[in-house]
Amino acid sequence: MSQQYPPPPGQYPQQYGQPQFGGPPTKTSGAAIGSLVCGILGCIPFVTSLLAIILGFIGLGATSKPGVQGKGLAITGLILGFVGILGWGVGSYSIYWGFGKFKELAGDGVKSFLTPLVEGDISKAVNETSMTADEVAAVRAKVQGWGTLTGVNMSWNGMSAESANGQTNITMRGTATFSQAGDKQFRVVLDDKSSPGKIKVRSLTFE
Repeated sequence: MSQQYPPPPGQYPQQYGQPQFGGPPTKTSGAAIGSLVCGILGCIPFVTSLLAIILGFIGLGATSKPGVQGKGLAITGLILGFVGILGWGVGSYSIYWGFGKFKELAGDGVKSFLTPLVEGDISKAVNETSMTADEVAAVRAKVQGWGTLTGVNMSWNGMSAESANGQTNITMRGTATFSQAGDKQFRVVLDDKSSPGKIKVRSLTFE
């Protein structure tokens, strides 16, 4: 019968079904990885950022279990997701505010031209437009008898912009309301070379 010797110090016999090197196998949470990827991309307004937040929370829940890694990825994805939501929110508001401000300036430009025109002050109307005196007189003949101007409402419908010879013409449509004639639809071309904070009418035609 052969003699059994104890194993050298620090070594122990491997037991059946147990890994040779201590600790259970680990894996990285797929949700955590997806959260980070969506947070980095953030290319689709709100959608990828929202996905990053949702997957980030799922990833955090998954990494709380033994053997699942990726907590740092989930946290990073969450942060990028919240930053993306905030960024898209601020950007969308800025665009909305910018278009609203331009629409307001365009309406003010039309009112600055039409108000003195319907009152018969041709010289003042000419100063509020890039049109020639003859073109202004033609518009005056059109609106004569419509009463005073009570309001102008600009529309984004059919808006366009064309550039030629260093000049950009912005075309918009709108509705002018007169005390006697009621609502009248018009098409206006705006002058982008106007002074800062003010837009002048380049041409205006009632439909």
